Order: sequence, then structure tokens, then C-alpha cells
Amino acid sequence: MSRFTPTVVLLGVDRLIGLQLARILWQRGVPVVGVALNPRAHYCRTRAVTKVLAMEDFEADPVAALAELSAGSGREAVSRPILIPCLDELVWWLAERREELAPHADFLLSSDDCLERLADKAVFCRELEAEGYPLPETRLCADAPALEAAARTLTFPVIVKPPRRSPEWMRATGGSKVLRIDEAESLLPRCVPLLSITTPLVLQSWVPGGDDCMYSVFVCLDRESRPAMPPVVVRKLRQWPPEIGVGSLSQQVEEPELAKLVLEILAARGFVGTGSMQFKRDAETGRFVVIEMNTRFALNFPICETCGVDATWIQCLLAAGQAIPVPPRITRPGGKWICWKRDLASAMVYRRRGELTIGAWLRSLRGRKRSADIMLRDPVPTLADVFGKLLGSR
Repeated sequence: MSRFTPTVVLLGVDRLIGLQLARILWQRGVPVVGVALNPRAHYCRTRAVTKVLAMEDFEADPVAALAELSAGSGREAVSRPILIPCLDELVWWLAERREELAPHADFLLSSDDCLERLADKAVFCRELEAEGYPLPETRLCADAPALEAAARTLTFPVIVKPPRRSPEWMRATGGSKVLRIDEAESLLPRCVPLLSITTPLVLQSWVPGGDDCMYSVFVCLDRESRPAMPPVVVRKLRQWPPEIGVGSLSQQVEEPELAKLVLEILAARGFVGTGSMQFKRDAETGRFVVIEMNTRFALNFPICETCGVDATWIQCLLAAGQAIPVPPRITRPGGKWICWKRDLASAMVYRRRGELTIGAWLRSLRGRKRSADIMLRDPVPTLADVFGKLLGSR
């Protein structure tokens, strides 16, 4: 076991993925500092971080903040702080400040060109379609006439998403990452107002299949775009909200052809660091189609640790230029990941629809699994969430 113990700075610790990464590093004995967009969020109440800084304060002078962290840790001669962004907008923030921050901290981040080609959904779809990779039926719409043409030619239902998610998009859609539009007549009224927020809009025909047809491939690539760990393929079993949300229960599976395809696409673009590519298996044809790429830790990325792959620590080692002491491999196949709060909500919806029984839900929980939200050694974030919702409902 390496004695390398840097201070890790998580950008976006006020999100669930930030909380999970903080806990993983805390269990390893690594000091973690959280930077939060909302320092009052219940996720910031975790024992896993030594301190929480407001993002607005951190970004005002990040060099000074990093110098203060190094001085306070007493380990400045051994290692520099490691920065890990947990949100899309913080990946872009770090990319914009990379030259300023590189002398003061370590981080693993793809080039601006690579991020543009992978994280911008419009560019990503345009390139992959041109290269012949399987995609859903897709249109990029920059104005009302393009939306009118899409309404005439696309197969409905249609999923609408922005090229880059932003706070403005989330406010305009009521917090939805994507919109599902079931009828052509509804497309223009719902989408024209969104053109003032972002353009082009990415429209994709719905691929037949439920939550359990969604797959992700998790990777970590070194600075030469070589795999630093085996790709971990994960199948969602349920989502919240159902069908168009984020995973609430997932399981590691074997799909070597998907893993090979992802490494091929990413190596061609020079991708560096952790990321995940999402696919959907067409329930009618059995064909996999590419949905999108995340150039950061995805919400259920900690399933890698469940399966014996220390993905979070591998990211830290690579960022700091450290060697990985033991070649990573999946030692506990079939591991699961669950967000209890979301999976209970999802299960209740499916039960009301008559598509899931209590017994079937309980059986789906069997096996080794990692909890995203509940941790007995660190109960305050969950309790604060519960009590906050109870008080807010009064």
C-alpha cells in the first residue's frame, strides 16, 4: 500500500458524487477538502472532509487558497494538492484555469479540444455519426425552422438535451437534465424558449427499452490515453425518475465489446482521466447505441470500488505522477451500487404501475453493494437531508 497521502480538493463536494468520493478517500486515510457551490447543502455535513470552502471564495483566488491548504497540511514538500472536479461545469472551470493552477496543484484533465469533442453533446453526436458509430436518430436544432423539420422527420417520443448542461437550463426545465416529448405537436412550444438558453438543442428519438437497458462503461486513462484500470461496464437496474433520470440501482456486468468500443473512441481523441460513456440497448433489436459521454466521475462510478477496482485512488495517483503499485483488476464481479433514497422512490412508482412487487424489489437488492447516500459511520448528511425535507414540507 502506497504511503503517498496528498490533500485532495473535491470541487463540488455538495453533490452526491462529491460526498461518495470524499468518503472513499476518508476511509483510505486521505485528507479531503471540499469546495461547494452551496456550502449549506446537507452533503457538506460529512465527517469525510476536513473543511468546506465556498466555491465563490475559492475561485476568487484559487492560487492563494491552494497555498494556504498546502501550508496547513504540513506536507508541501511531499505532495501538492490534487484537484478533482465532480460536476460538468467545474470540469470546464478547471480547464479554463489550467495554466494558472498547474504550478500549484495536480489534476488529470484532457485537453480543451478533447473535452469539446466529448463533453459537448452536439459535437460528440456530430463526430460519432460521421465516423459511423451507432447513435439514436439525432437532429441538432439551432432555430425554429430546424425544430419544425425535426418534428416532421423524427420518430417520437423524442429526448431533448443541451450541448452543455447549465444552471439556466436546469431552471428552465424545472431541474430536469433532459426533456421527453411524446408528440410532434409539443416540440416547438416546449423547445423554442430553450433556444434562448442554449443552442443547438440535441434531439434524439427514444430508443425502446426500460431502465435496465441503460449501460455505462467507466474508464480511467493515463496521460498517454492508456487504460490505467480495466473498463468497468455497469447496467442500470432502476433510475430516478424512471426512464429519463439517473441510476438508483446498478450492477457490474460483462460486455467486452462495449468496453473495447469506448477505449477505441477515447484513445482516438486523446482522452485523459476518469469518464464514462453511456449506451442503451434497443429492446427490439438488441443493438447498442451510444447516448453520451461524461468527462468526470459519474454518480455511480464508486461501483468500481465495490468490484475491487480503486478508481478514485487511481485517479489521484495518476494526477500526481505516481506509479500504480498493483495492476488493477475486477476481483469482485457482479457488485452493485444503490442510492437508497432514489431507489425507494423509483420502486414505489413501478409498484404503483404494477411492474414491480415488494418481493422482486427485495430480490434485486441481493449481493454485495455500495450505498451512495447512507453510511453508518457518517450519518449526518442523510439525517440532515431527511429532517430538512420534513421541515420543508410543513
